[in-house]
Amino acid sequence: MNFVFENVNTCENLITCTDTHLSGIKRFSPSPVITTLIRHRDVNRKFVNFDPHTLKISNNPADFDSYIIPVGVNQSNIDWCGPTKKFLIGFNIDLPDRKILFSYLNPQYLADLRSRKAFLLLDQTHEGYHEDWLNKWFHSSCEEFNINPRQIIYITGNLDVANQYASWADTNKIVDRVLMVPFSHFEECIYDAAQKKILPNFDQHLKYKINNLDKIKDYNFLQKRPRAHRMWLFKEICQAGLLDYGINSMNVFSRSDTYYFGKSMSELDYNEIIKHLPMLPPNIPNTKENLDEFANQDSGKYPDELNLDIILNSWVSVVSEASFG
Repeated sequence: MNFVFENVNTCENLITCTDTHLSGIKRFSPSPVITTLIRHRDVNRKFVNFDPHTLKISNNPADFDSYIIPVGVNQSNIDWCGPTKKFLIGFNIDLPDRKILFSYLNPQYLADLRSRKAFLLLDQTHEGYHEDWLNKWFHSSCEEFNINPRQIIYITGNLDVANQYASWADTNKIVDRVLMVPFSHFEECIYDAAQKKILPNFDQHLKYKINNLDKIKDYNFLQKRPRAHRMWLFKEICQAGLLDYGINSMNVFSRSDTYYFGKSMSELDYNEIIKHLPMLPPNIPNTKENLDEFANQDSGKYPDELNLDIILNSWVSVVSEASFG
């Protein structure tokens, strides 16, 4: 397998795009799956039926007879796709100036995709969103840029994507098809993180809590990246007088970012809760360095922090999922 990157040091492509999502995260990033393969190659750790010596990387497409262009895409499809000219599939009303992803392909990439020398790999394994219009977006984009859909690879955390796409393609009599690859990257990441720690079983949890009842909080509610649904739940916890009964964390956010389901927080409510922020998890010292890292949208160490002490010292984990509204 041959992979080409415009920036081979960071494993990034589409680097002329400077877009960020409303959350502050870059629109395009390194592919989680491909960077994992490269990392495993470099530490001589083999996957089943995978020879690391067959993986090659370069910043020059001319080095290979055929190659793959990996791109990591973040958040929901409507955030990273960009609209097609035909029917404006992928148009985001909140980001009206966003250009279609394919417009950021450099001329060599585009020529090689058209000649079927290159494959474009879009990796959304950090998020598993599925939209019914995404299949049509892929094919409309390929038609617009004169690329055979067979040159597109889409990897996603939606584990039923291959079946869903096949059903759609059959119904629409599609012959040239995108390669849809389901992959549970995030789940595997958490599993790997768990293997590095000795996690307590149920009986050990119960024994610890019985012996430390004076330490046990009612709940833990750990938030890092501000999202509107998290902001509103944090507001409810604050106004219900529950902060002291739990283990909490939350970053600073602006009132303008609280718009959710048709309304924003009142100025009175916002001023009441913002005075508590930023609120770091109790196991992180309140230093400027830690505050800066906690505020950094791209800080990658937090998702696989299993927070053993926090879990032991609370009865319930409160998880605010994006669709709760």
